[in-house]
Amino acid sequence: TPGPATTQAPAIATATPKPACSAPDIPAKTIDAISPQAPPDVQNTAATAKIKVDLDASGSVVGTSVYSSTGSAQLDRAALDAARESRYAPEEKNCRNVGGSYLFTVDFQE
Repeated sequence: TPGPATTQAPAIATATPKPACSAPDIPAKTIDAISPQAPPDVQNTAATAKIKVDLDASGSVVGTSVYSSTGSAQLDRAALDAARESRYAPEEKNCRNVGGSYLFTVDFQE
């Protein structure tokens, strides 16, 4: 004798919702980078500074700090000033501007 009949629920197709914009997650970026001038007594020094720039949701700078130093306080200060004066586009998450951080790199050449 056959066993009890079983029924299966029909499969429900679920579509992944599309984001409200074409690129939902975009990192912060520099719109207008300012090139710093090395102070006269350290102009012939090759070094790289990395400055952490904290941005609000409109892309305005709300804070800066040295992430990776050049080893020279004068060059680090020049890089911090350039990072503060530069303009940025904020990070986008789920199609919305959000505050976040950006790493601004300055290469001082000999």
